Amino acid sequence: IAWGRMPVPFRWSRPKTDMDFVRLAIAKRYNPHWDNGKWRYISSVMYFYMLLLWPLRALLMIAEQTARYGARARATTGLSLFQQISDLLVIAFKYNSSPKLYYLFKLFEKNDLQSAQDYLLNDGFFAVVEMLNKHEIDESVNDKLVFNNLLRKAGFPAVNDISIFENGEARNLDGSNEIIPASDFVVKPRNGKKGQGLMRFEQDESNRYLGSNGSIYDRDALYEYLCLESRTDSLLVQARMKNNPSLSEVSVKGFSTARVVTGIDVRGNPEVIMAVFKMQTGNSVADNFAAGGIASPVCLETGELGVATSKEVMGDSIVRHPSTGVVIEGIRL
Repeated sequence: IAWGRMPVPFRWSRPKTDMDFVRLAIAKRYNPHWDNGKWRYISSVMYFYMLLLWPLRALLMIAEQTARYGARARATTGLSLFQQISDLLVIAFKYNSSPKLYYLFKLFEKNDLQSAQDYLLNDGFFAVVEMLNKHEIDESVNDKLVFNNLLRKAGFPAVNDISIFENGEARNLDGSNEIIPASDFVVKPRNGKKGQGLMRFEQDESNRYLGSNGSIYDRDALYEYLCLESRTDSLLVQARMKNNPSLSEVSVKGFSTARVVTGIDVRGNPEVIMAVFKMQTGNSVADNFAAGGIASPVCLETGELGVATSKEVMGDSIVRHPSTGVVIEGIRL
């Protein structure tokens, strides 16, 4: 909000809908000293600064969004660029919402610009999550080695950690005395996220390793390569996992996973809210959205997959897997 990424609610207008209250709570979340003591004066200055900044930021977003997605929207719907810009201005200044919502949620197809008020972008969404989720995040969950050990202690299955490379040196973790296993394996940054830095190595018949980076190594050369890479980031070596053969045509050469979102209901009981199945495309090792993966909703009752989508704004619904051509909808996990 402070940098004009989101519009701010008008203080002089009373909240009329549930979303009005949510937006007001978000604004106060980002500006916690809203009405407290001497901070209320600084807060007031910042508030008017944000009000003045938003129109300029909104116009810049309209120009950027139209340049990026306008031609495609015109090709698919016949809506002129003039009409799209007009719609974006209405969303930004009549409904006080982010112009990014127009293309992200394809509001140009719905003929209901007012519904822009019903959506939140990441900045607002994460503020709501922080308000609702009172549990502090333990930083140890970001450490893959520590987290896997926590899973094992709790009796949950976890992928086998074979070895770790740190500061140019390596040590075994699973008691096998192996550093480079005589089988396929993956290497990932110990504290990595979003599939960044993930590498796959496949052993061939001559005991060489084909890396997902396209290079071929013998065992000694691979050891030296990983030692060198670990000088900037600790690298965890894990056994390569493969999906059930029934999912081979949607997991390609990677390991596809389901992300299950849970929550606590009003009675304090845990419940499953939703689930999605993530899939690799092309030569990608990771199934993450950020790494170019696609995802399908999972029916919680039947385990069947729905039509997939990608992270790309205005991305088409993906009926067939881009790499194999197999129909995704209807596959059961």
